[in-house]
Amino acid sequence: MDPARGRGGTLSAPARPARAWLPAAADALGSTGAGLLVWLAVSGAMLGSAAPVQQLAWLRMGGFGLGLLLVACALPALWTLPAPWRGRAVLAWALALAGAGVLLALQRWPLPGSPWPALVATATTLCALAMVAAAQDPAGAPPLAVPTRLALALLGGAGVLFALLALRWPGAPLAAAPAPAFLLLGVLAVALRLAGRHGRAGLRGSLPVATLLLLLPAPLVLPLYAWPGWSRIAWPAAALSVLAGLLAERLARAGNDG
Repeated sequence: MDPARGRGGTLSAPARPARAWLPAAADALGSTGAGLLVWLAVSGAMLGSAAPVQQLAWLRMGGFGLGLLLVACALPALWTLPAPWRGRAVLAWALALAGAGVLLALQRWPLPGSPWPALVATATTLCALAMVAAAQDPAGAPPLAVPTRLALALLGGAGVLFALLALRWPGAPLAAAPAPAFLLLGVLAVALRLAGRHGRAGLRGSLPVATLLLLLPAPLVLPLYAWPGWSRIAWPAAALSVLAGLLAERLARAGNDG
């Protein structure tokens, strides 16, 4: 009997292999952590030791700690890459972790006036982005795969960062302030993904991903202009929606590759 047919000869849809979930989840978590490290490192390098940064020291310490944990989760996904790309991705992963660890320590023991924090932040940013880019196997990759991965990582990291801000300072004036930049990143990520799928799988399967990445977060954060008090709920929910979108995108890509 045809293995694709169930009992009675009826066709049954193939189940997604259970082993596809672990690399997909690891990739989504690691990409989100890399994006969070990028935003934290870039903001610290630009602002230096200014007073607002010192006031945000708690946020940066918590953010770097969370980013370290999320990036560490990426290893199972990186280990499934082909040999030439696995070594590059794991090297970038290890350097990003090391840089984030140094930046975390610098939040506790700052070096005012030293150029080293900015240099470490720059190196950490480059390594985090390199890890996200190298995690894409070029064999059979769709067009715009690497720019899409980078945009998704930055979107996921921004969602987590804005959620941390909302949990610490709910309400005005920070409630809706990040919404335009966040939604613009969502539009960019969805547009790149749709453009990359053109001519391959078309738009099939793109609606659930676009819904989680943009169409659901938008009605969550836009009402904050009128009701800023809901930011403590809206921003974490938007960040979780984006993370679910990243997981759905990784699973869809794994299904197309398989």
